Amino acid sequence: MKTQVLITVDTEVYPISPDWRASRLSQDVDRDIYGIVDGRELGLRYQLEMFSRHGLKAEFFVESLFASSKDVDPSILPQIVSLIQGSGQGVQLHVHPDWVPEMGGGIPDRGYLLKNYEEHEQQAIIEIGVENLRRAGASHIEAFRAGDYAADDRTLRCLPRAGIRFDSSYNVPYLGRTCSIQAAGPLFHPRKIGGVWEIPVSCFQDYGQHFRHTQLCACSEAEMFHFLETAHRDRWGVVVIVSHSFEMLANRRSSRPLCPANHSIQRFEGLCEYLDRNRDRFQTSMFQELDLAEASEPAAGPIRGKLHLTALRIVEQGMARLAQRWR
Repeated sequence: MKTQVLITVDTEVYPISPDWRASRLSQDVDRDIYGIVDGRELGLRYQLEMFSRHGLKAEFFVESLFASSKDVDPSILPQIVSLIQGSGQGVQLHVHPDWVPEMGGGIPDRGYLLKNYEEHEQQAIIEIGVENLRRAGASHIEAFRAGDYAADDRTLRCLPRAGIRFDSSYNVPYLGRTCSIQAAGPLFHPRKIGGVWEIPVSCFQDYGQHFRHTQLCACSEAEMFHFLETAHRDRWGVVVIVSHSFEMLANRRSSRPLCPANHSIQRFEGLCEYLDRNRDRFQTSMFQELDLAEASEPAAGPIRGKLHLTALRIVEQGMARLAQRWR
């Protein structure tokens, strides 16, 4: 049995630039979406090209509430959607309620976590997000991820009413922090909850009872490969890997100069090469292609990492931070 791998890329932009209204968000889009730095592009186009080169499928969770702001260039979201779908990849819904104050429409600002909103407000936010994507040309919108994984059980009730069949907001390391989806014990494998299939972000125990989710900037290549090898050995039907459109950049929110995050670039390219090289065991998939009959929970418990790999990752990331600081 092949393990189905969902590569998911949260594709989002933040108005960090002080004059973002004057630029109509273009500077922030260049940074967060296209990853433009030092004359290079390390964001959306680069990621799409790498997936195409290695024949991999990916789902892009596109944050679309920003398109409701009157101060944002209306051509930005359609261009993002066109690039993704034109490369044969999927567009799914991602929302960050940070944009609610810019949207108008009477939804009160209850902060940046979706779970802090009343159910009818969550419903409105989700439906606005879907409509923005559709107006931008997106098709087959059938999956959702809340910004900061901040979904709760009310979110899952809202999704089927918006025509969404899959959620991927459940993330074990974020339980009790931002994620408030209730399940009987930690959820590591797909499960039908109400009218939605919950497809949790994958994770492993890196030390003690501490869980680390499988995100490019959070795991070393060796940890990611160990996780995938073990998942296949233990007959996991589906694994979910997370990245971001700006994952290959360092110092985004720092006073230090923006620069490439070389360790993340190495991890990303290494993962693409690994999945390309191991097609006999791993199959990258889209949500609509998932064989959930093959996704039943194996007898084995959560995957455990190796302590020496965790230690090596800590050293690697410490060295990367030092390099970025002194750049």
